[in-house]
Amino acid sequence: MSWIRVTLALLLVAYTAIAEVVHLTDADYAETVNSENSLWFINFNANWCPWSIKLAPAWEQLGNDEEVRKAGVRIGAVDCATSVALCREANIQGYPTLRIFFNGPKWKGDQGNDGDFLGDYYGERDVESLKAFALEKQAKLAPHKITAATAEVNSTREEAPQFSVGMLLKLLGF
Repeated sequence: MSWIRVTLALLLVAYTAIAEVVHLTDADYAETVNSENSLWFINFNANWCPWSIKLAPAWEQLGNDEEVRKAGVRIGAVDCATSVALCREANIQGYPTLRIFFNGPKWKGDQGNDGDFLGDYYGERDVESLKAFALEKQAKLAPHKITAATAEVNSTREEAPQFSVGMLLKLLGF
């Protein structure tokens, strides 16, 4: 019976750690990112790359940042180890590659999409620098481009409940 409690505790802890980074794949990337009036900051990474692994905690924090969400900036990640075709199409040549798009996944020099490629990010890999870049790009867009609906969706996401260890133990009957 105690293994059930431990399993439930681990599941509960995992639930509270869910981040707001949208993990994209070959199958859902274009449909998800091609939303009208959406600004996406995307981390193209490889799960085996030391630099991608080092960036992951800051990227997750960026995805959870209230100011970024309220500004209507969506944070995404693509694992190029599993989404090879997508990363090849995007001409990803090193990991992690951080790109920001408005209205879809238009690549550098791509004439086949109405989206805007707003640039690669080459700055520091800490949360504050990443956040400043994303908010700067968002501010340069005309205010009507980032719709109120997009910002509202980002700001009204249900927050995961915060549990303490004591609450977990009490909940599980310890």
